[in-house]
Amino acid sequence: MIQEPAHTGRATKYLLQPLYQRLIRLDITRPPSGQVPLAAGDERTLDAANLGDLVPALATEALALPYLRSILSSNEKRYPDGITIIHEHPYLFWTPSEAHYRSGAAHLHQLEDSTNTQAPTSHGMLTHFARELEALPGKEWTSERIGSLLSGVVGSVAHLSERAAYNVLRVAVAGDCIGGSWATKRLLPVLGKEETMRRFKILERTMVGERTVA
Repeated sequence: MIQEPAHTGRATKYLLQPLYQRLIRLDITRPPSGQVPLAAGDERTLDAANLGDLVPALATEALALPYLRSILSSNEKRYPDGITIIHEHPYLFWTPSEAHYRSGAAHLHQLEDSTNTQAPTSHGMLTHFARELEALPGKEWTSERIGSLLSGVVGSVAHLSERAAYNVLRVAVAGDCIGGSWATKRLLPVLGKEETMRRFKILERTMVGERTVA
């Protein structure tokens, strides 16, 4: 099980550096579409079509090691290996692709309750969340503060269901609203404010494009 050794140097050498090197190899060798094997002899794969660019925090090893350490320290689970982390949470390492965002935006539109004309649209929810998160100072970009803010938004908007709200948040950060995920209040601090808001803007552009086409 992954538990960081007491000595930071050992954690870096035997856990963080190998994880970073595997991510770089996967990114370099992955095809534009199709399933990407995570390791030789391992049946688990990633869908290359859902993956965009590596997150900026993985641009260099000097940036990557603190970022990977924050992922491990923020997770309540203990994983048997780095491959499991990549498989279960690829959006922590890659920005969702444009195609994945288009699919997620379309799914959100399908989930909207057309019979409840008072309920906010997915685009309206996204705009509301983005405005509140953008106003949050960087020094307050913590799990506790973000959780409180998101709960406050959900509770203050009339006719907004919690499930619908968190579906929008999930699509914004991961490209889809299906499958398992960390609690949003833990995920956003790991991604950081800059990366989080960048993803919100991508989904915003995608939603505007979807409405224009429709």
